[in-house]
Amino acid sequence: MLEEDKVLNHILKKIEKAIHLKNFPNITKKGKWETAKDGYWTGGFWVGLLWWVFKITGDNNYKKQAYK
Repeated sequence: MLEEDKVLNHILKKIEKAIHLKNFPNITKKGKWETAKDGYWTGGFWVGLLWWVFKITGDNNYKKQAYK
């Protein structure tokens, strides 16, 4: 497996853990996400990450979540 594939798989695992949160993932404390209802100033990063992963994987679930 290429190093890039390992990195992508690691990122996808992290996203899958956070994608079902009710609000925007904002910061972590002691390994757990703290969320913000309005996304605070970091909300755009989360949506951008979802679009980036959609572009790479073609998985429409990431596109759906980005619009959500």
